[in-house]
Amino acid sequence: MQTKKNGEEVTEESVTNKIVEFLRDYGSTIGQLSHNQKVMVIYKTNRPKNEFFIFHSDEENKKVGRQTLPTISVAANASDLKTYRSGNLSDSELRNRLDINSVKPSEEQEKDLRVMANILETAFEDTGEQQFQIRGSVDYLALDNYGALFSFDIRYIGQSHFDFSGLHEALQDMRKDLEKARAQINDFNADREVRDSIATKKREEVQAKHAEEKENIKKAYNQFIKDLKSTITDYGRTLHSIELNQQILVSVTLDTHYEEIPKRIDLHVRKSILENNSREQAMAEIQVREH
Repeated sequence: MQTKKNGEEVTEESVTNKIVEFLRDYGSTIGQLSHNQKVMVIYKTNRPKNEFFIFHSDEENKKVGRQTLPTISVAANASDLKTYRSGNLSDSELRNRLDINSVKPSEEQEKDLRVMANILETAFEDTGEQQFQIRGSVDYLALDNYGALFSFDIRYIGQSHFDFSGLHEALQDMRKDLEKARAQINDFNADREVRDSIATKKREEVQAKHAEEKENIKKAYNQFIKDLKSTITDYGRTLHSIELNQQILVSVTLDTHYEEIPKRIDLHVRKSILENNSREQAMAEIQVREH
């Protein structure tokens, strides 16, 4: 039996081989990895597009059944990838050092993770002005050698009269107003002192508005981290399909242009910490990594 996609056979083995090839050829080029860190590539399958049909080889158009590839993960030590790239490790030796896993979640585990994903969506889907709001849906998957992973995107929602999404356009409008003011002053032959005074006032208005918005978004970011920690603490312990020694990871991509705010954050905590500590202690133990 075969499965075909774009003329190529798609199987668990072929997907694994593609991941191994990617790590072998490009893994060592990830500059931010230190010698003792790992890089992991995950092929996740909790989306309908990863389902496919199998056909009898002797009955071309007869469907036998619908199949879903398992979630496949391949992890490599950065040191091994660098050693391979230097020529001191063969293909087979590198592959033997890789941590290769595949798992097909049970219906119970799938439901377990989906409930948590829905909770995260609900918590951040309608947050109001001057707060971070979720964009799209929450993706999720489980890895036997790690735990549960959730990921989603968020964006900042500013005040209705000055939404962050239109910040640059608003600044442009202010600059145009400034130019009009200068032109009007010139038409009336105003002296340089008056022109400079008006120009300075406009610049100060723009700078003050920009500083205010930066302060608002920093406050909103800190509040989002607090709320996300709270959600993980309250509901992470309900993930019955995740073992006590496994991790819960929530990865968030932020849509923001401010340098003070990271582009992505990862929050992770061991399930046992949520189970065995008070709410306050558990929240304090959640690790936050900014990228």
